[in-house]
Amino acid sequence: MERLIMNTFIKIVAFLGLLIGLASCESNDINLFNDKDAFFAFEEENIIVGENTSEVINISLSLSSSHPVGDLQIDTNTEGISNPAIEGEDFIIKSGKTVTFNGQTFENIELELINNEVRDGKKQFYIVMKSATVPASLGMAGGKMSRILVDITDDEHPLSPLFGELDVFEKTIEPKEFNYVVSISGHEDADKAILTGLWDIPQPLVLQFDYETNEVFILPNQVFTNIDVGIPLDFTIKGWNWAPDGSNRLQLHPEVTGTFDIENREIEFPNGYLLQCSGPDGSQYIGGIWAWTVQDYCKMTKN
Repeated sequence: MERLIMNTFIKIVAFLGLLIGLASCESNDINLFNDKDAFFAFEEENIIVGENTSEVINISLSLSSSHPVGDLQIDTNTEGISNPAIEGEDFIIKSGKTVTFNGQTFENIELELINNEVRDGKKQFYIVMKSATVPASLGMAGGKMSRILVDITDDEHPLSPLFGELDVFEKTIEPKEFNYVVSISGHEDADKAILTGLWDIPQPLVLQFDYETNEVFILPNQVFTNIDVGIPLDFTIKGWNWAPDGSNRLQLHPEVTGTFDIENREIEFPNGYLLQCSGPDGSQYIGGIWAWTVQDYCKMTKN
């Protein structure tokens, strides 16, 4: 949801910048868009792509300006990344490192991946803005959207059939039903994967898979931080079931247990999961569980 709102905001600002620029050309008295606020921005902060992707991947950039003409220099960076992708070995920037705007407010960077036959885990790199001939900020306020993190999932990973976007069907104990999309990407360990987007929150969780029993676990002590539910709260993901005495009490478990089917590309948590408030420190709500945070069922399917 946060990513959708950010993308929409960038597109609206870029479009309005162009419209206002056109209006100002018709009258010297009209100039509502102040170009001191002009900026470049990536549409997304993170993308996940498969190592075996054969088609060119387009990464979109916007330039919010009344006169979007000029060049932006980009580069790649792997600072702080534990398993970096290497330019020329894992990928190439096919379109080159100069992005030219000729009056349009959006341009694409063309990325091409290089497949290999080695299980080397998920690799990552950043595409970053370096300099521009246009008088525009590199990114939004605080440098936001000035770079994009590219995750390259390993197709030699045993869980690779599950990698990518999965459709989620969920229902709560209220009961209410929800449909949204999550993504799964590779982990350095062959029995683990990264789940991003559970509960429609763009924060990563680690899943562990047991190939003998076909069980999957959301590992213990994983926390969604600073979630805005009217006030910012932290939530720990836990498993649960109804108490067997019929008292409608919840019994909590440190990890969430489900099943997976690689052939059918499905992950299912038949008993759902819940989110229990665990922060920030000193909050009166710590330990709280609400009906809307208790999921009674969850299934993820890759089409």
